[in-house]
Amino acid sequence: MTGAVVTLALAASLPAYAVVSESASAVGVANAFPTTANGGALGIDSSAPAGAVGLTIQGATAQGVPAAGGVWGETFFWNGANNSSLNAIDFVITGSGGAGAYQPVLFDLGTSLFNTTASQFNIGAQVNLFSALSFGVGGTGTKSFVELDFSGADSVNLLDGHSYAFGVVDTSSPDITIGRSGGGASDPNGDGWTATSIGASADNASPFSGAVRNIFIGVYATPAPEPSSFALLGLGALASVSALRRRKA
Repeated sequence: MTGAVVTLALAASLPAYAVVSESASAVGVANAFPTTANGGALGIDSSAPAGAVGLTIQGATAQGVPAAGGVWGETFFWNGANNSSLNAIDFVITGSGGAGAYQPVLFDLGTSLFNTTASQFNIGAQVNLFSALSFGVGGTGTKSFVELDFSGADSVNLLDGHSYAFGVVDTSSPDITIGRSGGGASDPNGDGWTATSIGASADNASPFSGAVRNIFIGVYATPAPEPSSFALLGLGALASVSALRRRKA
């Protein structure tokens, strides 16, 4: 990322969770998401999905956060390497007062694709793949990136062919304004969603004037080694053992 970056400290009592950073630089074009974050490569950029039209960050429309206890997010379909380790998620905000506290959530929705106005899922039945984390966002009055870096128990494995729902729960007073696509173009990969609470019976998969629209996120992951890589590692280990035995002999 370019521009000044502010690192926000997390409560010491929380589980392993690297950093939350905010880029004070204005968001640029649709491909302005960094290519790497926290050691992982950009796997999905919801601002520029294949075949979509009008989903540039410059044209983003501001979207207020639901009332206290509400949740907003973006679904995405993972078609990367199986068991890829999730390193980071970036999202775009258009402004924040800095007083709010937020909890990130990630749900595995299985093999269905959630990218239409009819896409709904039972939030109350989902298991949050992250630990009980929370973060704050410093004040900013322009479009900027917020990056959530995951490590330890929160660096979950993404399964190939599964849909996921990333979201942010507003645990205090509404304080953040998110960036979403200004047009009504659909994303073949996912869709924005909101709910009144983390225990709601279903989400509203098309909360923005009834259209399929994206909340801008970037998903970063480290692909799991291919089976051939494991085989090479195994051969290397065997060669080392053989060499050791020969030396001893």
